[in-house]
Amino acid sequence: MKSNALNPLENGNPAMPRPMPCLATQTIKRAGWLQPGRRRLGLLLALATLAGIGLGPGNTARAQQPFVFTTPAAGAVLCTGQPVTITWTGGAPSWSVNLSLINVSTWSVAAVVATGLSNTGSYAWNLPANLPCPGTYQFYIEDTQATTWTYGPSVTIDCCPTGCFQPPSGMVGWWPLDDATNQSTVLDLAANHQGTARDLANNIVNIGPPPVWSLPDPAVFGGSLLPVVTDPNTSNPPRGALFLSGQGLVEVPHHPSLNIGSNGMTLTLWTWPTPGSGGPQPLVEKYDLASAGGYSLYLDPVGSGNFVLKFLLNGTVVSGPLVPASVSSSDWRFVVARVSGAGNVTLSVCDAFGACTTAPPVVVANFITTNTAPLWFGKSAAVNPGAVTLAVRVGFDEIELFDRGLAQTEIQQIYDGEKNGTRKCVAPAGGAEVCIYKFEDTNGNGQPDPGENGLPGWQFTVSPAPCHPPPAR
Repeated sequence: MKSNALNPLENGNPAMPRPMPCLATQTIKRAGWLQPGRRRLGLLLALATLAGIGLGPGNTARAQQPFVFTTPAAGAVLCTGQPVTITWTGGAPSWSVNLSLINVSTWSVAAVVATGLSNTGSYAWNLPANLPCPGTYQFYIEDTQATTWTYGPSVTIDCCPTGCFQPPSGMVGWWPLDDATNQSTVLDLAANHQGTARDLANNIVNIGPPPVWSLPDPAVFGGSLLPVVTDPNTSNPPRGALFLSGQGLVEVPHHPSLNIGSNGMTLTLWTWPTPGSGGPQPLVEKYDLASAGGYSLYLDPVGSGNFVLKFLLNGTVVSGPLVPASVSSSDWRFVVARVSGAGNVTLSVCDAFGACTTAPPVVVANFITTNTAPLWFGKSAAVNPGAVTLAVRVGFDEIELFDRGLAQTEIQQIYDGEKNGTRKCVAPAGGAEVCIYKFEDTNGNGQPDPGENGLPGWQFTVSPAPCHPPPAR
């Protein structure tokens, strides 16, 4: 990372000029310093600015507080046209700063991010859709007097599919909940942990009224409850969320990656909760009652149509922010449960308009989970031990699970994208092999056990037929 001491202009490197002279000149012009009769002074000021030379007392103090970019991190992959949150440290709170984006291959200003910003240490920005991509870029910051500046680490800006954004790394589950009516499968587009719609008696049911609605549906508030994010491949109307009536749920079979490991976990989803029957409203749970191990995210009623967001982790209950019950169709809530690699549990809630509340972190020392319980959406066996609790008249959208504690800026990226209706990019399909084994399942457990031999003479057809690779050239 470059700083004042590594200013390429000061090192006499004409091939790598500071990229901000254009900003400095624009600032001088706006101030009127280049008007007739002031051109000589304007030129001197511009030269002083380009050379990074201070113009008065206090420059030593400025030079002693270098800027350091904290996000995006080195090696991050960003997408054209998508939101990014830029954060940094350094400088005095009273300073104003300029931000720009540098194309490393041409060492030129690719875009002016903002000028004259307050030095708050954070700025949310949408990457231009027309940036040359893929390419290597760096963010650049300087105070408006151009006495202190620095370059951020190199990041890649890719030409991602239009209308979607790249999620942070480590996503082990993404259930967009835009599954079609009359199918029972609830698809996971991240890791193929497919769920199944079930009723109160645990029978497999199709999505559709009742007990698991696909939103929007005329039977749910007259069709006015719309998803936060819809599937662009659906229409009349676009689908994108599920609504549980109190008689249905979604069950995902156990997989080790759905437990919390040593790097922590982040769980995000959108929910539209009503007071229901007056009891707790379960959101997401993977908990084993016998060992009191696992996690359960739920809403606990506190009266007056309000809930408290709570997270049960290996027997410890962590309380989070207040969550008002939903009244209007726009009352979707973005809910986050984050467990860091140090066991810090942080719960957050945002509305659909940018207002967020985060509770202070709580340390849970034994945060790692190892159970083999299924993952449930809208069902809990842990909230009221000895009884099954189902979500009653609750909307669910965009459930995501990560195998690490995400940075706040990464969570912000998800929230900013989804509240604007932008979908995450689906990973491109790759090559795979399908192995089919027919055996004599004498004990009926669905697994080939010792002594259960394979059966010869069977022929299988895969439909649709797999694509064959193009011939070698």
